[in-house]
Amino acid sequence: PKKAEDLIATMEEMYEQDKKNGNGRKSQVKPSIRTYTAAIGAWGRSRDNMKAQHALKILKKTNDMYKSSNDENIKPTLFTYNVVIDACAMCNGNSEQQGAALKIAFAVNKAISASKL
Repeated sequence: PKKAEDLIATMEEMYEQDKKNGNGRKSQVKPSIRTYTAAIGAWGRSRDNMKAQHALKILKKTNDMYKSSNDENIKPTLFTYNVVIDACAMCNGNSEQQGAALKIAFAVNKAISASKL
């Protein structure tokens, strides 16, 4: 999962460089919500006990990016939210980590209702 995040960071840097060079619209490396959702899914399938927190961090990032750009290609979908909830459900850590994952899942569920997806 960390490699997926590193790859996204590289894509973001390359896209920013394309935008600076005036090729933003034609860029082949612009990450989309599918890219970020795949990274969230990778965290969900990992053995990391903090997977829910990693998934939430990526979801927040995409939400912030969407709010600042209004780019529909980066808008989190219902599937994206569900993948975060799945990551929470797969938490195998201690009771404290599982409790934190449950809180994240409830918060994400509330965000789904608030965003009217």
